[in-house]
Amino acid sequence: MNLPPPPAPPPRPSVRQMLGEMRQVRPLPPQRGAFAVRAGLAMGVPILAGWLAGEPAAGMMATIGGFTSLYGSGRPYGARALMLAVVASAFAAAVAFGLWLEHLSWLVVVPVLSMVAMLAAWLCSATRTGPPGAYLFVLACAAGTAIPADHLTPLQAGARVLGGGAFA
Repeated sequence: MNLPPPPAPPPRPSVRQMLGEMRQVRPLPPQRGAFAVRAGLAMGVPILAGWLAGEPAAGMMATIGGFTSLYGSGRPYGARALMLAVVASAFAAAVAFGLWLEHLSWLVVVPVLSMVAMLAAWLCSATRTGPPGAYLFVLACAAGTAIPADHLTPLQAGARVLGGGAFA
């Protein structure tokens, strides 16, 4: 039995063609501009509030909760509100957990962060969260292990992140 030959790979573009395509500005997908403005405000307002309060570090910490705005686009409002409440709470818990892990050895932190990644990936897949998915939860937890916040308890840090998420 003779099988047909596999299809030929597409021709590789020249360097000149690739550079030309990189300079080309394509139109935005529908609603992408509004998405970008919403995400920018969700990140910028907590920083501004922290700066005006004289605590820019608190504003930067609350910005982690601002990543909440990246989730749930295109869902009905009621379902999205519930999803964003869960996402904001998960970001707060991830940062608090990361801050709690901060003083442990990297021999413990790395496997625990791997477990957090596994759990977050499983939950995001099971609930069909969509992009950016589990990545930002793991990033928030990892950031919590390096935040210089010795003056805060993990719960206080989590409350700041939750505040940023609530604003988002």
